[in-house]
Amino acid sequence: FEYKKPIISFMSGITMGGGYGIGGHARFRVVAPDTKFAMPETKIGFFPDIGAMYHLTRMQDNLGLYVALTGVTLSAHDMVYCGAADYLVNNHDVESFFSALCAELNEMSPNDDKNELIRKYIKNNSVSEIKADRLEDIAEVTSKLDENSSTADIVDLLKNIPEHSNVSDLCSALSMVITHKYYKLAKNKDFPEIIRQDKIVAGNFIQRSEFYEGIRAAVIEKDRAPKWEYKDVSDIPEDLAESYFR
Repeated sequence: FEYKKPIISFMSGITMGGGYGIGGHARFRVVAPDTKFAMPETKIGFFPDIGAMYHLTRMQDNLGLYVALTGVTLSAHDMVYCGAADYLVNNHDVESFFSALCAELNEMSPNDDKNELIRKYIKNNSVSEIKADRLEDIAEVTSKLDENSSTADIVDLLKNIPEHSNVSDLCSALSMVITHKYYKLAKNKDFPEIIRQDKIVAGNFIQRSEFYEGIRAAVIEKDRAPKWEYKDVSDIPEDLAESYFR
């Protein structure tokens, strides 16, 4: 995130969770047409970590909160639309993309602006018209949320979207409450502060059972039937949610 030399991330195929933790913080964030993005942590009893909250809180119309709470999978077009990526390139061939870029960089003079050349190259090889696959319609719903919206209010709103009608079963209620609380907290934090807070919240998750139940259901036994500690977001004690941030 802070490295002074220009870094380009080329995200192709499944780019989720920790994968985005590597690719999402580069100066130039490029996605291929086949890219599938998600921060699916609430589905495994965890929270969107690896600095993702920095980007999620900067998405328009509360779309970052939607992505964080539901773990929804987005297309390459939706990634650029919401700001999770900067450019969608026409070609998913990583080798040819970088070979051509390197050839242009090698022809530069020492005084040329590398950042500008890279930006121009990527833009010239990018899709000019971004068409949101699903987020444009979702934004009409999420834009109605405000600082006073509770997690329960948001879940009720999400249930009106057919694909999220069972969001309470798929996602950990505890994870959703903590993720929502973190989203509001992270709006006022810079990237280093968020990374430090990530470590604290993650440390608290791995000391308790919800994360291990999520991993059991999704990764180990793969029954996709997690037995969450709390059934409803309204059941989460406020002091419990607060304790994850200390």
